[in-house]
Amino acid sequence: GNLTTVWAEGAPGDGRGEFLTARATADGYAIIGLKIWPGDTSSPEAFRARNRPRRLTLILGPGADQRFEVDLPEDPRDGQAHYREPFWVALPAPVPATCVTVVLEAVTSGAEAKTTNITAIGDIQILSDLDRPEGIARLIDDVARGGDCEARARMLAALGDEHLAALAPILAQSSGAGRECLLQGLASVGVRRWTTPAVAVLGPALMAALRGATPAEEKLVVALLGRLATPPVSDLAAWLGDGGREVDDRVRAARALAALPAASGMTHLLAWVGTGPGALRASLRQICATAPGAWAAAVLQTLAIEPDAAPERKADLAVILGAQASRDPAGHDAAIAGLRGLYRASASFEVRARVVAALGRLPGETAVANLAEIRAASDDPVLRALAARELAGHPDAAATRPALRAALGDPDPRAREAAAIGIGRRGDVGATATLIGAAKSEPWPFVRRAEVAALGDLCGPGAGDLLVRAVERDTDEVRRAALAGLVRCRDGRARDLLLRVLERRAESAALRGLAAQLLGRLGARDAAPALATAVASLLQESQADLAIEATLALTLGALVSLDSRQALPAALLVLADPRPAPKRAAVEALGRLCDPGAGRAALEKLASGDDEALAVTAAAALRRCDR
Repeated sequence: GNLTTVWAEGAPGDGRGEFLTARATADGYAIIGLKIWPGDTSSPEAFRARNRPRRLTLILGPGADQRFEVDLPEDPRDGQAHYREPFWVALPAPVPATCVTVVLEAVTSGAEAKTTNITAIGDIQILSDLDRPEGIARLIDDVARGGDCEARARMLAALGDEHLAALAPILAQSSGAGRECLLQGLASVGVRRWTTPAVAVLGPALMAALRGATPAEEKLVVALLGRLATPPVSDLAAWLGDGGREVDDRVRAARALAALPAASGMTHLLAWVGTGPGALRASLRQICATAPGAWAAAVLQTLAIEPDAAPERKADLAVILGAQASRDPAGHDAAIAGLRGLYRASASFEVRARVVAALGRLPGETAVANLAEIRAASDDPVLRALAARELAGHPDAAATRPALRAALGDPDPRAREAAAIGIGRRGDVGATATLIGAAKSEPWPFVRRAEVAALGDLCGPGAGDLLVRAVERDTDEVRRAALAGLVRCRDGRARDLLLRVLERRAESAALRGLAAQLLGRLGARDAAPALATAVASLLQESQADLAIEATLALTLGALVSLDSRQALPAALLVLADPRPAPKRAAVEALGRLCDPGAGRAALEKLASGDDEALAVTAAAALRRCDR
């Protein structure tokens, strides 16, 4: 497509016998001819100096009817003056082909033939059915069918903007793979913005393609809408506000509005925040909360001019304000002031709950102080619990510590639970004594569990005694947290307590299994003999209680991690049991031990045995050991 660049052969001689081959990106189109510029078309001087083709062979396939001899006679006029005029080569009939080879058979010598002797071709265009008057419509129709999309979409992209008018009505009526293919091709047409003529034909077509679009189609449509010099913002806004339209399509319109560069998109989106079905409200909150732009200021302005807005609208605006302001440090103070005013002016639970969540997204001591005030002063226990939860997850750890300690005394158990979780997460060792006191007097097991877990995270002074006390006398839920905390704090009493729980038949199978796991995690090698004894005892016990089979597997696994010498006979003992579950546990243990003697022999026997499931497991264990 650029006659200042040329094909120039560089072989010895004048290039006879050299060839060029082109392959089609898609099949289904017949070749009807060539358009060729023989010679060096970069300049008149180069055209005169270099050789140019006089005869070519055109090969479209293996058959005789697919091979053509082409003569390029000399221009009887001044050839140099017409050096950029092409030769048109029309075939006798269209020939279906996906490969075209042009062979140089004879040349006309140039002025420098005796020195450089180089033959050149300015350009070659291969003409197919698509170059006929009806070719564009056929290509667009083929693309709309969805077949061989990648190749045909590239061909469509090569057509240029002038064919948008033909493509638009097909796009508006297409669906499925064909619609996505058309959109892919359209997305590849140029990179500049489309001006008024394109807007007139493509705007409605793209809007039609947005209806029921898949995520991939929607992404393409939104990108294409952004290339229109005047995107259809009003049409998208009408979709968004159309209560008779499918909610999914209204959400698609909202996403498109948020993605478009037009500032009016924000205005239309804010106009519909807090309205419509729950699914639409939730989507609008998410879209507006993450959209780029100066949203925080726009939300504050909206709240200022709509003091009597519905609670649902205020609640959703609060969510958007918190999310947007969290990314704008300069706007934190204004956002916090707006949220505080919204909280105080509204009696709606939803509004206040959304304000609490929004404050939790804003860093800094001011946001923490407002959350702490709500936690301490609200007469709604749920709001206090929500405030405590936001304090527990707030990014400013140091600022939240006093507020979380105070929240341990909240009348609502959910607030106390959130406070305990936050203290443990913050690593606030200074709160250990407060946590111990709270746990001793806490009536709710789920709160005690959070307090005990926090003590296990902190490992502060006196925490171990409280954890031991919890293991000895609390509910299973709390005892699990206490056992894990003792191991985490490396308490010297952990080993004996864990063995006691594991060996006590009155304990639940789940708690005994946890004790076995924690013994392995503790790394107490001196507990291995007791674990080996426990394996034998659990093997017998599991015959009467299937739940113990899981405890047996966990105990054997812990023994493997502590002492491989004692684990091997224990694993072979379990392997001798006829039941599938113990056998699987034993194979897993042997696969970790990788004993080259009796362990490997047992695995090899299983791998070649009749039990298919065990054979597969044993073979996998052997492969693991061989690595």
